[in-house]
Amino acid sequence: MVETAISMIIIVPVILYSLYLYDALSYKLDLQEAITGAAWDFTTRDYQAESTSAIQGSVQRNNRLTWCDHTSAYDSYDRNYDCENEGHHKAVAAHACWLGDGAKQVTCSIDTGYANYYLQPAITGFHGRFTHGGFVTCDARLSVANYLVPQEFLQQFHGDHKLFERDQLSGSVHDASASGNVLVLEGQPFGLLVDTWALNRDGNNPWQISPDQKRGEIYDRVNTIYQRNLGYVTTVAASADFFATAYSKDLLNPAFPLLMGDNPLTPNISIRKGLPGDQTIRQEGRNAKYFSYPWKDWARDPYLRSSQARGNNYMGNKRPEEF
Repeated sequence: MVETAISMIIIVPVILYSLYLYDALSYKLDLQEAITGAAWDFTTRDYQAESTSAIQGSVQRNNRLTWCDHTSAYDSYDRNYDCENEGHHKAVAAHACWLGDGAKQVTCSIDTGYANYYLQPAITGFHGRFTHGGFVTCDARLSVANYLVPQEFLQQFHGDHKLFERDQLSGSVHDASASGNVLVLEGQPFGLLVDTWALNRDGNNPWQISPDQKRGEIYDRVNTIYQRNLGYVTTVAASADFFATAYSKDLLNPAFPLLMGDNPLTPNISIRKGLPGDQTIRQEGRNAKYFSYPWKDWARDPYLRSSQARGNNYMGNKRPEEF
């Protein structure tokens, strides 16, 4: 009898409480996944096609619906089923709710002025013209209600002490979640710097560009950094002095500007996506051939030779256990 009494007083409540804590831990991991996943979703959106506020609202709403049934394992895309149906909301001993007292649904914000913290004109100017993202932070809080461990258990052995303030052994688990007698799990805010300057779509084929082209989405981005750099003022002065000296000593053809000669005040960009070999560049009134990338660099070919020497080994190391 003594052993039975001890089992009923101590062991059984401990087992029930352990089941509750197991569910609470699982919900804690779900909370962490919801916050982290929501922030990463901002990195996959097309910032050229959508405004920052539209992306923020869409990501936030979709993640709330994803976790409305407290799992990302499946989504029916039916709000009534995912959010209102209670049959698949229960774990073993607890129910989680994003709308309970003290809880907070997945909420994200974007600080679009992060580049203003820098004093470099190239950064602030580039950000103001081309980027629509910023520093993304997401946060949430999840309330967990017990519905398995009873409020009172064998009170004749331990007086008025209650295991829980309130149990929810019947009725709606959603009602219990809003009652205030819940465990609130605090989420750890998670943030990402979403740099949206990159082009998400080809547009007018911006990936193919040669040095004689002074326009296009790729060129505009490079030129903004080039001309807003702190050293650009020095470059302008040095360029003017260089050309003045060259003209005065008859080192340059007076028709040099008409021949579309190289201009150090603007960048020259060459990109040939997926096309190997060299390309023909119109320069100084004639055609000249240049390699489009350093893989084939005249007779030396350093990139090609490095790749061949490295093989399939990480950083060329053929015995990683000794690295």
